[in-house]
This record gives sequence, C-alpha cells and structure tokens, in this order.
Amino acid sequence: MATPKVLVVYYSQDGTTRSVANVIADEIDCALEELVETTERAGRFGVLRSAYEGLLGRTTSLRRIRHRPENYDLVVVGTP
Repeated sequence: MATPKVLVVYYSQDGTTRSVANVIADEIDCALEELVETTERAGRFGVLRSAYEGLLGRTTSLRRIRHRPENYDLVVVGTP
C-alpha cells in the first residue's frame, strides 16, 4: 500500500498553532500550509474587530495557498 499524502493546514494568531503544526509536519514528513489573512488581527483592536465581524457574519480574505487540499489523502487542520 502506498504511503498516504498528508497536508497540515493551520491558522495561528500568536504562534502556538504554528509550532504544533510544524512539529506534526516534521514528525510525519508531510506538506505544510499556513492560512494567512490579508486583514490585520493583532492586538486588542484586532480581537475586537474579529468579534464584531464575526457577529455580523462577515468573512475574511486569505493569501493564495500553495497546496491544493483535494490532492491529498488526508488533511489535518489546526486552529487557535
């Protein structure tokens, strides 16, 4: 049986999820994709902005991704 193709996709606000995603990707030797917003979310204002936009049901824009999830057998998702 062939080794499955695995992709770890993550979004990290303060770096913790990034650290965990990197460990997973290193341990199982797989592809890694960070989801990066085009909107600034840092600091208190960023938290308030996120909450406000969430209440309004707004979505955000992401930087273009390099890996296509449909090309993988397993996609692991990491979030804050």
